[in-house]
Amino acid sequence: MLGIFLNLFLGIAEQSTIYLCVGLFMKNNDRQFFRKRFWYIFAFSLCIIGGFFLSVSLQNLGLPWLGLAFQLISFMILGRTLFHKRLQSLLLDLVFTGILFLAVEAGIYVVNIIFYSVQIRDILWLGNLTIGIKILCMLLTTFFAVSWLKQLKTVRVRKRQAAAILALPLFTIFYFYSLIEMSSVYIQLKDITLLLANIIALVLLNFYFLYLWRHFLYSRELEKKLELFQTQSSLQYRYYEQLEEKYKGSRKIIHDMKNHLSAIRQLYEKDASPAGDQYMEDLYHMLNKIGEKFYSSNKMLNIICNDKLSFARQKGIAVTAEIGDVDLSEI
Repeated sequence: MLGIFLNLFLGIAEQSTIYLCVGLFMKNNDRQFFRKRFWYIFAFSLCIIGGFFLSVSLQNLGLPWLGLAFQLISFMILGRTLFHKRLQSLLLDLVFTGILFLAVEAGIYVVNIIFYSVQIRDILWLGNLTIGIKILCMLLTTFFAVSWLKQLKTVRVRKRQAAAILALPLFTIFYFYSLIEMSSVYIQLKDITLLLANIIALVLLNFYFLYLWRHFLYSRELEKKLELFQTQSSLQYRYYEQLEEKYKGSRKIIHDMKNHLSAIRQLYEKDASPAGDQYMEDLYHMLNKIGEKFYSSNKMLNIICNDKLSFARQKGIAVTAEIGDVDLSEI
């Protein structure tokens, strides 16, 4: 009787652990949605209860794969509605689900090795041991996955990159399914040990694959930042080159200004004010050539504006630009 109650308790605990592990992974996987706590409790409780009764019913009917399909669909719905919407995050949820599935199967094969080695007669206690090891495998896998996520820098993933990320996990699941089908014909103890070694190697290979992809995506992000930095440096270099040219030209202009001032003084002494006004306009025109216009307090924006307007003037394009803060008081 105790074994039956323990088996029932562990069955519910197994379903709870699956969704707890998936929820913990999604929470750390670039979370975007923050719903009320009630919705998280309601959604996960509904999935746990539904998954438990569905798995028991389908197992009795000999259709355990439908239970796995229900879990996979529920994981995707939970991730999309309660945690995030980015493609990268949803793909990582899917990859983690596959790795978690492999970890569970590894736990089952550990129990099979124990069963063949120790010759356990009590099937009920064997089932309890199986569930306990499966729970332990899921918790360990989630711990390593969350630790990896905390070191992962969030980057944008393109469709081709997403397909590449999914390639190895999908192949792993197919390969594992093939191993299961082949082992169902005839299998010995040494074959179970070999299968277990294959499963552990596949899990480690998937983690290593994700580790390499993390570095690849991070390096691509650094390359983009480097390109932006080089563009900014090029703009600043051209800006300072233009300033240097204007400085060299300003020395000649200052010399001409002195001559103009001397001429203006002579004209005013001769009471020739119209000609003096014309000289003054020429003087202001030369002063405008010396300095850069001030459009914004942002230095980089000021550089870009002067660079683009200078280029437009060289092409004979008339541009009128007014830059200022946006008045949001009417909104």
